[in-house]
Amino acid sequence: MNYTWDFSVIIKYWKAFVYGLMVTYQLTLWSLVFSTIIALVMSFMAISNMRIIKGISKFYVELFRTIPSLVTLIWIYYALPALFGFALEAQIAVIIGLSICQSAYTTEVFRAGIESIPRGQMESARSVGMSHFLAMRRIILPQAVRILIPALMNEFVGLLRWTSLASVLGVAEVIQRSNGIIASTYRPLEVYSAAALSYIVVALPVTQVARRFEKRRKTK
Repeated sequence: MNYTWDFSVIIKYWKAFVYGLMVTYQLTLWSLVFSTIIALVMSFMAISNMRIIKGISKFYVELFRTIPSLVTLIWIYYALPALFGFALEAQIAVIIGLSICQSAYTTEVFRAGIESIPRGQMESARSVGMSHFLAMRRIILPQAVRILIPALMNEFVGLLRWTSLASVLGVAEVIQRSNGIIASTYRPLEVYSAAALSYIVVALPVTQVARRFEKRRKTK
């Protein structure tokens, strides 16, 4: 196969790639914030002594780890407006969908981190008069977060990859912008190669930092 590569199209449309990358990064950050909040709540429910609350958390995690993320996004974008009669912007639907899907995985990360802290620390905190919430906030969570930093960074990278699903709903992130450029230039190999490089540029530094944190924690 004789294919002549022509990366001049990338130079010509570099602004479109930068804009798409900015949208991708924005989707990732917002989804990360909301998924972390949801995951914290669900992880507290998962370690609760109340069977019903623990069951709700388990059901939530299993449900959204089973349903494909793309199906969740499409359902939120098309089904919610049909059921409740309101319009939902595609970008908002993507953030909601990714937050829900990602939180199902992050919940297990938080739960494992919290349970890795010896129970004696909670008992000691309660014995000096701290409430469960205060002991969790001041003693347990700070230690758990330090342990979980590499895992949370890896979750960020996974979430970054998931944003490519937003192109199905017409959100102008990297893949959607790439498809538009391909329609104008008919150079899919060059354009998708540039799109892949865009993800690498954002994700690789995060994975390297995560590895350093992991190595540093193991050497302590």
